[in-house]
Amino acid sequence: MKRRYNIALTVLILVVFAVVSLGLFIDPLLDAAGSFLVINDKPRKSDVIFVPAGESLRFIKAIKLLKAGFADRILINLEKSSTEVKAFERRYGTRFSGQARIEHIMKVEGLTPLEVIIPDQRSISTEDDFSILKGYLEREALNSVIVTTSWYHMRRCQLTARRILDKDTKTYFVPANLPDMNYFISRSKRMFGLFIAYMRLCYYYITI
Repeated sequence: MKRRYNIALTVLILVVFAVVSLGLFIDPLLDAAGSFLVINDKPRKSDVIFVPAGESLRFIKAIKLLKAGFADRILINLEKSSTEVKAFERRYGTRFSGQARIEHIMKVEGLTPLEVIIPDQRSISTEDDFSILKGYLEREALNSVIVTTSWYHMRRCQLTARRILDKDTKTYFVPANLPDMNYFISRSKRMFGLFIAYMRLCYYYITI
């Protein structure tokens, strides 16, 4: 009986120690995991700001960079289909998707078609995004770009840019958001979000 009691007490102490340690170190570990995925270059004056297809937060960040004078135009790709409207609804109070969403933001922000270019071609992948960007840079004889995208998308964008864009193209990566508690509503969702982001990155490494 005494031996069982000692074993149970030891297990309990180990469990308590593990829980306390996890509570103390989980947030720093999540911070480190998120930081690796984020590329946060200092934005420099460029020919164009590029927004890969995806979250509206990307376009909102691009507008801030445009108004801060880092470029005089935005090139934004659209997905063939998109259901991401929550960030848009929170900021603008109206539910749109696709090109209608972008055009509504342009109207609210006072932007013209000369400042926001929407290619006719739609994107279904990061490779599509940067192929469209490369074609635009070549047609317009441009050689510098700021890429603003979601935190979980940045490493994949960097890898793709290195493969597709010309070597002399100056490319700066600026995050549209960060994997912190301002983005996630709970620690568990943050953990799950980071897990998915790393799974996508691993899959990308394997398939490129």
